[in-house]
Amino acid sequence: MAIYDLPYLRIFPRGWAVVGTWDHGPTNVSPLWERVAFFAPAGAPADRLDRALRDFASRLPDGVVYRDRERILADYLEVLERDRAAARSDRRGTVRPPGPTTG
Repeated sequence: MAIYDLPYLRIFPRGWAVVGTWDHGPTNVSPLWERVAFFAPAGAPADRLDRALRDFASRLPDGVVYRDRERILADYLEVLERDRAAARSDRRGTVRPPGPTTG
C-alpha cells in the first residue's frame, strides 16, 4: 500500500511495516505531501515489496529520492539519539537552540 504517511501514521494497522519511501520534494507531483510511504504486512509481503521498490528505484524520475527500510531505520535512530542527547542537555541546564531539527 502506498500512502502519504504523515497524516496516517497514527492509525496504521498493527503488523504492517514501512518498507520504503519516495521523497519528491515540493514539486508538482502532489498537492498534499512531499513523501509517499510504502507499507506491507510484516514478513514475506514486506520482503517482496522491498525487492520490488529496490528494483524500481533506478527508474524513478529525477528529483525523487528513494529510501529503503534500512535507511528509514537509520534515520529514525539518528533522530532518537539526537532527541536523547537534547534531553540530557536539558537536564544539565544546557540551553538548546530554538527551532525544529531536520533529518
